[in-house]
Amino acid sequence: MVWHWNCASSLCFNSWRTKGVHYYHLPIKNLELQHEYAKILKNEKVNWKKQVICSAHWTGGNRLSKDHIPDIICSEEQMKKIKKISELRPKDNDMKKKLMCAQRIITQQDHIGKKRKAPKCRSQVQAKKRKRRKSKHELEVQNDKLKKQCDAFKLENEHLNSKVSEVQNEVKRLHKEINALQENLQTEKSVFNSKLKRMKYELNKRTFTYNSLIENGKEFFELCGLTINEFDCVYECLEPFTHLLAYPDCQQDKKKNFNNRLLDEKTELMVTLTIARHNVDLVIMAKQVGASSSTMSRVFVAWMALIRCVFDSIDLKPLPGFVEAFLPKKFVDAGYAECGILGDNTETWVSQFENYDINNLTFSHYKNHTTGKVSVWIYPHGALCKCSEAYPGTISDEQITEQINVLDLCPKGKIVMTDKGFAITDLCHEKGLHHNRPPMKFKHQYDENEVSLNFDIATLRIHNENAIGRIRDWSILNACWPAGRVDLLGTCWIALAHIVNLTKEPSGPKD
Repeated sequence: MVWHWNCASSLCFNSWRTKGVHYYHLPIKNLELQHEYAKILKNEKVNWKKQVICSAHWTGGNRLSKDHIPDIICSEEQMKKIKKISELRPKDNDMKKKLMCAQRIITQQDHIGKKRKAPKCRSQVQAKKRKRRKSKHELEVQNDKLKKQCDAFKLENEHLNSKVSEVQNEVKRLHKEINALQENLQTEKSVFNSKLKRMKYELNKRTFTYNSLIENGKEFFELCGLTINEFDCVYECLEPFTHLLAYPDCQQDKKKNFNNRLLDEKTELMVTLTIARHNVDLVIMAKQVGASSSTMSRVFVAWMALIRCVFDSIDLKPLPGFVEAFLPKKFVDAGYAECGILGDNTETWVSQFENYDINNLTFSHYKNHTTGKVSVWIYPHGALCKCSEAYPGTISDEQITEQINVLDLCPKGKIVMTDKGFAITDLCHEKGLHHNRPPMKFKHQYDENEVSLNFDIATLRIHNENAIGRIRDWSILNACWPAGRVDLLGTCWIALAHIVNLTKEPSGPKD
């Protein structure tokens, strides 16, 4: 393809047909030269790699070197060509604009280098007149005037200073008044805050919430059986799992995060523990918190199930050597240094069922009533080992011990200490354990050794009875359990046993 040389200037029409004109390549890499060339070319769409510039844009007609910058934007010949083309194309606005631009550039080029001449109509500058010296009399008069002005300024200054002092005194007086008003406002504010605080306290006394009851630690302990620190400890253990709370007979859409909670989580836990501590009727507790009895029932069941699930997942089996390290001296003195665990069963009354077979299954001849039986096991130092689910009252101690697998928590070779009703000697031998219980009375009277042995075992087993008694401090476990909620009896025993084990000191001997 043959490239036709055309000048890149927008105001130049030289091309390869024009004779006596040379063409030069445009600078490609030097940006400063491109800027200088762009002033001459007046063309925004320049192809610096392909287009060229003609020699008519240099004054000498030739480019002396690559750094030689062109200095002619448009010549008169090019202007004539532009004028001729614009006459042939009267409707071409671009050509008219080029013509106007070329005329303006040529007029500017004509004025460059010419000296400006002053207009003929301008009048000649008059010569400066010499200043005449003032006489002595004139200087004295002028001095008197200045003295009078100075005296007037002094008087005015004194008058202004007096006004300024008056204004300053007024400002001081106003400052004192503002300070007095601020002090009165502060005292009124403190009185108002104290009244507001007293009103809030009186209002909180009428509401049964966690935030209102923590003001009085003694009252808080009497209500739920735990101190504020113990309660906070239990709640901190449960808080990571509170999103798993499942309220029975309550429809919850997990996709839609509705916050329809009537009570906050701490208040719900406190209500649950208060109901368990004092066996409070749900209707009374509902009136206390401003809710319905069905809501209280859901809250109680949900929190008891959560407490049982969270704490029952903890492995209470001690590390090797822990029992020996914390074994009370009382066990060593009595000759039971190898004691591993202590166990006993307890029963809770259950109201009679409509079904006769279920009544026979749950009837306890020991209590002469339908009951639920729970097995509680502790370590010698008093910590909880196992709290079982509630079983029917007719179940034997041997059967309940075998079903809860509590003997697996005792190291082999250790002594299992129980009441005389536990016929688990063979079961302990299968597990590699020794069974120790008070001697049975086969004679008319105990001999001296049997009385001593019975006394020693009873002295140590009393700590297991104390542990059960601590759990029974929650009055709900001492009441007659309704037959309709007998499924919740074991859950309450396990949950409250873990709370006692977590918050209270071990019930073992104090050395």
